Amino acid sequence: MAYATLADLTPGVIAGRTLVQLTDDLQTGKVNEDIVQEKLDEASGIVELHCRNRYKLPLQPTQELKGMTLAIAAKLLYGRRSGTVPQGVRDDYDDALKFLRDIAASKIGLDQPISQTEQTTAGRLAVSKKPRVFSGRNLDGLV
Repeated sequence: MAYATLADLTPGVIAGRTLVQLTDDLQTGKVNEDIVQEKLDEASGIVELHCRNRYKLPLQPTQELKGMTLAIAAKLLYGRRSGTVPQGVRDDYDDALKFLRDIAASKIGLDQPISQTEQTTAGRLAVSKKPRVFSGRNLDGLV
C-alpha cells in the first residue's frame, strides 16, 4: 500500500519538469506514472519494513507517513539518474530514515494500532549435548 501519491509528490516535493526528467526513459515528454508509482510503493515498503514489528500493517495513512514516503521516494527517483541528488532531498531522506530507525528501536512511536503478534518465547530453553563427529583424532591422515 502506497502512503503517498503522484499528486502528493508534484509540485510540492519535485517540480513537474524535474519529475519528467527523472522518469521519462522513452523521451515522451511526460511523467512516467508507472515509474513514479513503483518508487512510491518501494518507499512505502521501506516505511513498513521499519514499522512492521511494532504496528499492525497496513499502517493507517497519516501526514507523518506521507512525508516520510515522499522523502524516500524523491531520493529513489533522483537515484535513477546518475546526476547529483539535491542537498535538500538528501537531508529529507536522511531525516526520514533516522525517524524510521527510531521507530524500529522503540525510541519514538506513531499513533497507530499496535501489532497483536508479540515476539515472545514459551517454555524453557533446553540444551542438548551430542558427541563430536569430527575431532583431531578421527581426522588424522585425511589432510
